[in-house]
Amino acid sequence: MPSYAPGCQVASPAGHWKLRRRMIDNKTNLIACRPWLMPVTLACSDFLAVTISGAASVLLRYAFGGEFELISYLYLWPTALLFVLAYAFMGAYRVLMPLPLELKRCSFGTVFIIFVLAAITFWSRNADDYSRLVLLFSFATILVAVPYCRKKCREHFASLPGWGLPVIIYGDGETAQSVIQNLQLRVSLGLTPVAIVKHSETSDTSINNIPAWDRSSLQELAKTYPCSYFIVAESGLDNNEYRELLNTSYKHFPKTIVIPDLFGQASIWATTVDISGILGLETGQKLLSPPSQFYKRIMDVTSSFLGLIVLLPVFLIIGLIIKMDSLGPVLYRQKRLGKGGGEVDVWKFRTMVQNADEVLKDYLQQDPILKTKWEQDHKLDNDPRITRVGGFMRKYSIDELPQLFNVLKGEMSLVGPRPIVKAEVAKYMDNYELYSKVLPGMTGLWQVSGRSNLSYSERINLDVYYIRNWSVWFDLYILTRTPAAIFNCVGAF
Repeated sequence: MPSYAPGCQVASPAGHWKLRRRMIDNKTNLIACRPWLMPVTLACSDFLAVTISGAASVLLRYAFGGEFELISYLYLWPTALLFVLAYAFMGAYRVLMPLPLELKRCSFGTVFIIFVLAAITFWSRNADDYSRLVLLFSFATILVAVPYCRKKCREHFASLPGWGLPVIIYGDGETAQSVIQNLQLRVSLGLTPVAIVKHSETSDTSINNIPAWDRSSLQELAKTYPCSYFIVAESGLDNNEYRELLNTSYKHFPKTIVIPDLFGQASIWATTVDISGILGLETGQKLLSPPSQFYKRIMDVTSSFLGLIVLLPVFLIIGLIIKMDSLGPVLYRQKRLGKGGGEVDVWKFRTMVQNADEVLKDYLQQDPILKTKWEQDHKLDNDPRITRVGGFMRKYSIDELPQLFNVLKGEMSLVGPRPIVKAEVAKYMDNYELYSKVLPGMTGLWQVSGRSNLSYSERINLDVYYIRNWSVWFDLYILTRTPAAIFNCVGAF
């Protein structure tokens, strides 16, 4: 006799039929069980990205005087399979993998295969037949092309039937509803909620548009979705109920996820530990450790120094355009809170008229609704202070380029939480203490997640999430997404 959580009863044959009948009538909630579809699709995407990157590198080198036979590279197309195998070995085709971790694993796989190919080329008798510049350029291109193609692949296939795996969620409280909403909003994760097993005795037949079942239907649901994930998202269980429920899930589901009641805490880099038979969850605060701060500072100094050298002629042109467009200085200095809560001067290209404060004051006095919006978000859709050139620069975040000087001086970081003013501290409440321990950033998680389209509370949550989950790979992930967020102009004003 299978073991169930307290209150569970084995469904009768008649109950089984009613269950199946109700599922058939609810076709929109049935998805094909194809656990191979998502990893195979991503593997094809990787193969295509590597092949195109290699071909582009060869043709580019050949066009600029490469002395080699093109046909010799044609026979190398199977090497793209080596990259796919390396990604698979690194675990880059797993479901429910954070994107920064996916970037890390794919990058490590790429480095390993490029190193192997470089070694083979060096020791080969036919080494002169192949260009080392082609290998170097392929390496750089693959690092960008693989994550980009994966992103596009998910955007295209995530909404199609059969993508990912079905999910059965145990629980009907706030925790379960939050899990459902997150999975429904992020279909690219590869998990689709198809059924909810209620913990409480309610008459609800659906929760968040997902069919809800009694606990007696658990075993039958497992038979209907044989390759599904089982997520325990009920905070009201005692130890005995947890033990009984997990014993049941282990018998019928290949994968079980337990959601601890720790919303808002670090999650990306959390790992399980075994303490003499006791299960523990190990988390940390990487961004507050001295080695992590050192690595982040090295990346900031190197990138900002090179960026300023490359962009110096662009700065001169922008300064000339600003002077021609309106009266006033080229640069604008704002007081923002930096690390430790002290004020720093954050530099921007001037995007507003000279008497901006008076213009804003008069504008808000004429419209109480806009005044309320300004007090809430410190943003206006049609800000009367912004010049013609300033509107263009803000749209593409060009006005923030001088902050590279702040990064070089150590007052800001390339990636970090949004720099705020003193008036905003109260809105951060208990989160401000954590916020004040790190440098604000030129770009950040909130900027690549919607910019000004997000509510103020959502921006705060994203900043806190970034601080708690920081890693070099998280920074690289945000930096790679920043250009797309800027040129898409989503939430920019």
